Parts: sequence; C-alpha cells; structure tokens
Amino acid sequence: MKNICLQEFENLDLRAKAFSTQEILRWSDLARETLQEELTAFFPKIFLSEKDWRYVVRHYFFDPLPRTRYALFVRSRDGELVGTSSFDIGPAVYAGVEKKAAYVHIRALLPEVQIRGLGQAMARWILSFEPDILFTTCMQPASLYSWVRLVTGGYSAYYDIWPRLAEDEEVILLPPEVLGEAFSLFTQIYADHVKGDAHRVEAVVRNLTVRFVRRAVGMEYGEDPWSFPRRDPMAQGLDLKESDGVLVVVRRKQGEAFRISRM
Repeated sequence: MKNICLQEFENLDLRAKAFSTQEILRWSDLARETLQEELTAFFPKIFLSEKDWRYVVRHYFFDPLPRTRYALFVRSRDGELVGTSSFDIGPAVYAGVEKKAAYVHIRALLPEVQIRGLGQAMARWILSFEPDILFTTCMQPASLYSWVRLVTGGYSAYYDIWPRLAEDEEVILLPPEVLGEAFSLFTQIYADHVKGDAHRVEAVVRNLTVRFVRRAVGMEYGEDPWSFPRRDPMAQGLDLKESDGVLVVVRRKQGEAFRISRM
C-alpha cells in the first residue's frame, strides 16, 4: 500500500502516513525495532497498565489474514508521534452474503492534540475504506461521542450508528433486525483479530450484552471514565460500569454507495 499523507492532517499542521502490516513486516529489522520502540514510548502516555499497552503494540506487527490490517501514524512537524490508529478490514459472511467488515483496534491521541479534530480525522480516514459494517470498542465517553457525532453528521446519508442518543437523551439501541447480523460479523472479525484464540472469543461473547456492552474489558484509566466528572447519559442508559466498553456498530444503509478519496 502506498504511503498516505492526508491533506486533512496537513491542514492541522501535522503529517500522516499509513501502512498495512504486510508492509511493516517487510521492513528491515532495524526499521521494525525503531517503530516498536516508538510505540513502546507512546502508549504508556495513554494507558496506565503495562499489560494494556504491550497488548496494543503487538497489533502493529501481526497480519490478520484473510483481512488486511492498516496502521496510521500522525506526527508533529518535528517528527514526534502524536496519534495512531489501527484497524482490520476484509470479508465476513452473513446469511450467505459477503460483507466488508472492519474492526478498529485503537485510536489514540496525546492529550495536547485531542481537541484539534484529530480523532475525527482518523475516523474519516478509516471510513474512506468504505466498510459495509464497522465495529469499535469505546472505553470512554469522548471516543464514543466522537464516533456518534461523525456518523450522525456528515455520514448520516450513508451510515447508521448504534448506540446513540435521541433528542430526549434516551439511548437508541441496535434494532432487533440488525442484532443477529452484527453479532455474527463481529465474532468473525474478532476471531481473526485475536489469531483465532477460541478462549478469548468465547470470553468476549460471554461478556457481550444484547445492548452491545462489553462487560469487564479491564483497561485501566485511573477513574471511572463513565462517571467522571459526571454521570454520562449514555452510560446511565446502558448501565455502564468502570471497566465496561461500548461496542459501537456503524452499518452502511441499504443501497447507499459513496466515494471518499484517501489521498
């Protein structure tokens, strides 16, 4: 895959490049070691737990065939890594129909760039690959609402997103007619995400509620992100606890097609 330098990031006075993990695994040993050292220095600024950030770093060096994994690296003008994201995309089948399914592992930003629209720029880059359905686990309100604002804003003609809030702040959940499809496609793409580890897939399925809340994901943030500094209405409606995550589903509306340049 050709390196991608998105104009949107240039407008934020940043530089962005993207690679598939197939490309990364073909780099020289020195180049891969340099990237690993850089990610090892970056992620402790995001996660409290060494177990969490080491787990995330490993994703950048694994190819989840038959899907493709992409990684985006966003840097300041002086070359400092200020944000990164990775996701898988590829075929999954439901009711005999092949879908292009995506699973976003991580969308991480340093605190000093979080209010500059960088997270939504990353999400737009991911959606430019035009998935039929996309999943991501949000562990904090800021991440959850960033996806909701993006999809209900500029993408509402093409995609639906769940969960989201109605005008009266009632939570709109995944509808019953989509539930089976979403569950099946998620378990397929998640199985490749964890290298076919049946025990981990079983654990995720066991802890996934009908509201698509992932119970006890276990990442550490220092305080309950769903209650600090106030109890969030989405968290209240979904009955979220400190270590829970929300499995967000973004699904293409039937018959809708669009094109967004990634260049």
